[in-house]
This record gives sequence, structure tokens and C-alpha cells, in this order.
Amino acid sequence: MIPWFHFGGGDNLLFESLHPSSQGAIAGACIVLVIVALLERWVAATRATLETRWRKRSAAATEKTSEDSRPNSSSSSRAPKTLRIMAPFTPAQNIPRGAIHALQALLGYFLMLAVMTFQAGYLISVVIGLGLGEILFG
Repeated sequence: MIPWFHFGGGDNLLFESLHPSSQGAIAGACIVLVIVALLERWVAATRATLETRWRKRSAAATEKTSEDSRPNSSSSSRAPKTLRIMAPFTPAQNIPRGAIHALQALLGYFLMLAVMTFQAGYLISVVIGLGLGEILFG
């Protein structure tokens, strides 16, 4: 591994068996890195959309529960509301949330390791892919 940015081949990319050395193989690896970076931004956008949906659903459920438990007396309108800091554990929300977060972290680490090869083409590809992904999905 060359410890400075370079455009030459010969670096392992993520796995020992993935060793692009020709210009065509490096170009193919760069295309794959752009796609992985786009995918990472898509996962981030999907995660943000789902988080908003889950937060609204949780707030609606919490509000419905508090309305159902409220007595019909006039003194109940003066009772202080309890502020919930964290939503209750809901497997239908928290398991997918954890899986999406793990996938996003995995993609981010793959991109980081590709950049850490110091192959300048990989760095440029990752930055372009992340920028395009943010434009498309951000």
C-alpha cells in the first residue's frame, strides 16, 4: 500500500481477492464505489423518512393513550401533561430502525476503507457518489 494519494493500481479494495490493477478494473471499482455511495445516501434518506413516520405514529399513539386514560371531570384539564423523552420500545419500529442503521454504518465503513487505500480515484468516486446521492435523495 502506498501511504499517499496516487492514481496507480495494485491496492486491495476491501478484500484481499479484490485487487484492481489495470485501468479498466480501477474504473470499474470507481463506478461501484459511486453506486455504493449513492446507496448509502438513499439508505440515509429512507431512514429519515421512516423516523419521521415512526415519530408521528408514536406521538399519535401516546396522545390517544393519554386521552383514553383522562377522566371526564373538569379538574383533569388542569392536570400537568407528562412529557415523554423516549418512545416506548416497539418491535415493529425498533428492529427495522436498528437494521437500517446497521446497513448505513456498514456502507459508510466500506466507503471509508476504500478511501483509506489512498487511491485518489476511489476518493473522488466516493465524494462524487455522496454528492450526487445527497442531490438526488437529500
